[in-house]
Amino acid sequence: MAEVNNNLNHGKELPRLLRIPVVAEVLAISRPQVYSLIYRGELPCVRIGRSVRVPEAAVRTIAERGLTHPAR
Repeated sequence: MAEVNNNLNHGKELPRLLRIPVVAEVLAISRPQVYSLIYRGELPCVRIGRSVRVPEAAVRTIAERGLTHPAR
């Protein structure tokens, strides 16, 4: 099985995709707030059919740096 996975991703590790409730828990925000971040383009996502997933790296970046909002 590992041989098949290596052939699919050419030996590179694929990004881990997180479900919305997990993202909300990690960032200590509500699920609607996660969807709002996605809608505003502040949190990238991957859509697979009706499912929405967020790359772990994006969540890690936001958790470490926080969000920066332009002055209004």
